Parts: sequence; structure tokens; C-alpha cells
Amino acid sequence: MMPSLPKLIALVLVLWTVWKVFRIIERRREVSRSETDEFSEGKSSEHTKASGGKKNQSLDLEECPDCGSWVIPPCDCKNCSDVG
Repeated sequence: MMPSLPKLIALVLVLWTVWKVFRIIERRREVSRSETDEFSEGKSSEHTKASGGKKNQSLDLEECPDCGSWVIPPCDCKNCSDVG
């Protein structure tokens, strides 16, 4: 049993509409995320250090030997005796 041509066309239109709606939703999330990043920039020392480079770069975190936290080197924790 083959689906008719109008049913196939309707299926394609429904799939295309759903795809477009999800793209619009994702675009709105990206805009709100970037606005939130701009608003909160400079509030956290780690975020300030991380934003020194490009925004989409990955960061290498290292475990602090004193406190055990994963931080961007050098560690700023109060427990660290050796900076770096």
C-alpha cells in the first residue's frame, strides 16, 4: 500500500515546519545565552579568566593539589600554598 502524493507532500510540509520551529527556538536560546553572558561578564574571576580568549575555545582545567577543586591555573583558593 503506497501513500498518495498529497499525503507525502503533507508529511514533508509537517516535517519542514517542525524543523523550522526548532531552529527558531534554538536561535532564541542562543540570543538569550549571549545576553546573559554579556550581563554576567566580570562577576566571576574564573569567567573573566576564561573570557580572555575566544568564547568557543575549550579550557584545560587542573586539579588543585590542596583543595581538590578543578580550576583554571593558577589556583586562587585560600588553601593553596603554591600559586601556579
